[in-house]
Amino acid sequence: MVSIKVILTKNAVIKIISEKKIGEAKNQNPLTRLPGNTQISDFIEKTLLDKANGYIYTYFDFNNFKSYNDKYGFKKGDKIITLFSEILKDEEKDENSFIGHVGGDDFFLGIRQRPNKNFNDTLDKITSIADMFKTQARDHYDQKDLKKGFILSQDRSGQLRKVPLITVSAAILEIIPGERNCTIEDVSDLLFKLKKNSKIAKDSTCCSTILPYKQFF
Repeated sequence: MVSIKVILTKNAVIKIISEKKIGEAKNQNPLTRLPGNTQISDFIEKTLLDKANGYIYTYFDFNNFKSYNDKYGFKKGDKIITLFSEILKDEEKDENSFIGHVGGDDFFLGIRQRPNKNFNDTLDKITSIADMFKTQARDHYDQKDLKKGFILSQDRSGQLRKVPLITVSAAILEIIPGERNCTIEDVSDLLFKLKKNSKIAKDSTCCSTILPYKQFF
């Protein structure tokens, strides 16, 4: 067997690192500077192949965001989006977490389960994030709307209706360690269904689990 040694010069290493950073920057969301859809997909595909560890994927989606945008404008809407991204960054700083921005008011959080943690620990963390956002988002309303606890917004038929203040829903998918027969398409489909159900759930949360060789919903 022939052994070939490759020696990289300092300039070559710098070039490789720079090209990698440029590639990552292209896939970042321009508003939040979080990884975008390409990096989210890469994370899911990579972690599905990691049989030794369990993961929890969470898809966050704001409730009543369109009505807020219609009344307060896109600049203030962007501030709400940035607010949530900063909460995610502050709460999930360790190497076991991955934060992504799908686009608009949709976010993704992937967490590798630690041996000393269980699903309920992560669920508590996600609930804490949602509660924190609900509280801090109130600062972005004027006092009149805040006091009422709703804003008036036109529905698709042009009728005025009361719209509650912004909150966030969470679609949570647990991936159990072991051999898996699911693909990234399966994960996307499940998260989409969970997202729809989380919108009508009383606590704005819907959970499911993928077990080795079995799929439940």
